[in-house]
Order: sequence, then C-alpha cells, then structure tokens
Amino acid sequence: KFIPAAERGHVYAMNQSVSSYHDSKTLDFKDMTPMERRRLVYESFGSTKKKKILKSQDANVVKMESVVGAGEGMMKAIGKQMESDGIVSESNKK
Repeated sequence: KFIPAAERGHVYAMNQSVSSYHDSKTLDFKDMTPMERRRLVYESFGSTKKKKILKSQDANVVKMESVVGAGEGMMKAIGKQMESDGIVSESNKK
C-alpha cells in the first residue's frame, strides 16, 4: 500500500544553494573568444589534471616587457607580424 509522505508527517523543507553558482545573465558569452569559453568550461567542470595544465600554460606565457633586449625595433617587428594575415596564428596574437 502506497502512503504519501505528507500523511506520515515526514516532510522537510530544504533550502539548497550552490556557493559557486554564477547566473548566466551576468556572463556575456557573445564577447568571449572561443579560448576564453573553453577555459571557463574546463575551470568549471574539468578534472584536476586539466586545471593543472591550464595553470601551467598561464605560467609559461612570456610577456614582451620581461624579455631582455626587447627594444623598440623588436616591438615594431612583432607589431607588423601581428597586423599581417597568416603569419601569426589567432591563438598567438593574444
């Protein structure tokens, strides 16, 4: 015989929440690059190994300001490469 839980007096109200929940309305996915979207997915749902790889990739990025001998001539040459089509891939332009 099926007896509803309400008749037995064992009904509990639960308030559930997710502490790291971000409303999708606050994130504007249209302005994100595919790389940023991928990173967001891996940070949210990725394994520990994948998160470690992403952290390692961030640490391995070399900034032009930190290169010794990165004078004005080198900056102009890199700027020209980035402006021309096909020489530098989209992922390396960042």
